[in-house]
Amino acid sequence: MTLADHVRLAASPDPDGNSKVDLGVDLKFDAFPFMDQLREWAGGIQAVCLIILGILFVVAIVAWIAGKASASQQVQKVSVGALVVCAIGAALTGAAFGITGYFAGFDLGF
Repeated sequence: MTLADHVRLAASPDPDGNSKVDLGVDLKFDAFPFMDQLREWAGGIQAVCLIILGILFVVAIVAWIAGKASASQQVQKVSVGALVVCAIGAALTGAAFGITGYFAGFDLGF
């Protein structure tokens, strides 16, 4: 049984004949007085994460160079893995609120 079967009674048909569900809930990002503070904290935490990932990225580059200079394949392998993880982590961290807003279907107010 699908979600549409469960909410069929709450669905109202639109002019195209499709049914849409309106649960009567509106998202209000200013409903609580602490919402602006949460936005600032979220942005600050995101900035801290990006700074830490940037530092780790530089450390991984230095380790890779040291591994190349010392001909250590294990250090090179680990440092390249760290570079990849840092790059993916930075991309996801930087786009976190955009990704969340896209999949949730609304603007988070940032």
